[in-house]
Amino acid sequence: MTLSPDPVRFDAARPLALTVAFDMAASGVDVLMVRDILGRLSLLLDDRLAAVDAAKVEAWRERLTSTLGRYAADRPLLLASKLFQPDAYFASPRAADELGYVAGSGQGTIRWLDNTVVGGDWARVSTPRTEPDGVRTARTALYGFKGGVGRSTATFMLAKHLAGQGNCVLVIDLDLESPGSGPLLVAEEQLPRYGIIDQLVESALGNDDGLDLVTQATHFQLQNNGELWVAPARGRGAPHTTYAYIDKLNRVYADVPGHGQGSFADRLEAAVQACEEVVARES
Repeated sequence: MTLSPDPVRFDAARPLALTVAFDMAASGVDVLMVRDILGRLSLLLDDRLAAVDAAKVEAWRERLTSTLGRYAADRPLLLASKLFQPDAYFASPRAADELGYVAGSGQGTIRWLDNTVVGGDWARVSTPRTEPDGVRTARTALYGFKGGVGRSTATFMLAKHLAGQGNCVLVIDLDLESPGSGPLLVAEEQLPRYGIIDQLVESALGNDDGLDLVTQATHFQLQNNGELWVAPARGRGAPHTTYAYIDKLNRVYADVPGHGQGSFADRLEAAVQACEEVVARES
């Protein structure tokens, strides 16, 4: 049996695009890496001073499309000479030299332009669900507008109490700006590979199949056949990639109709349901 390769995720996309950018810059042209609000990447070549071989351009474009998967933008490679206002990108004050690349003699530069959006529909309220076997799934939200008031501690105590009474409890840490429940309930080395932040980002591209999001609590023993499951805000990350939590957080609340599950509210509901389905299968 031949196993399909894992799809490209957010953390791996930028390093993959950067390897192509290195080849482009080696040919003597300046490169601008642009990431959109979904995390998809485009490479812009500044060909206004020196022509770029058409065959190389096509090869680079095909390479970006094949290696980045869903994280390749609709137009993964663009030439400055074909843009209406190329300096809106190349001369943008937000373009930065933060990739650790130093151009050698005869090489072009590589710069970085990251687009982020913060927003979201926080008003939607989901209705309780009844499972096919008749078991009613109840959801309880603990929230507050001020940090440091004990939400994570209260969640920890409530979850432990309910599980100790013989209930199957799932804690989903949606305090994305300051995750607390996950670390209280699960040891760092036992975190799942991905967190809620990953599900919210990947589902915007329809790329959320197969994410490992849920694990059992590890910090105490339960009695009375209770179960305590945890879906932390952040995961431990994939091997050999940097876990770019802040970069994901900058995109997680974006409402982008027409791409996967577009609105934040839709993605949030899907994230909670995905975690519930894992517990239903495993418990």
